[in-house]
Amino acid sequence: MKSILYTHGSSVEWGSELENKRTERFSHIVSDHWNWVDCNNASSGVSNDYMYRQVMRDVSHWLDTKKCWSEDTGWIESDE
Repeated sequence: MKSILYTHGSSVEWGSELENKRTERFSHIVSDHWNWVDCNNASSGVSNDYMYRQVMRDVSHWLDTKKCWSEDTGWIESDE
């Protein structure tokens, strides 16, 4: 199974100021360096409460199913 770098946050983590969000944002650079899958669920213009709820939802789902989802990658199965 593949290792996942799970990232959540606001416009900075999403890469809103970058020309190519998928390849230039820090989560992609780190995950590429370690040969991990970039599972970036950040969104521009979201509140801290929203991010907290989404992280709790995603972590709970991963603990139950060992699967993580993002728009870029779809469902990823991982035990790490």
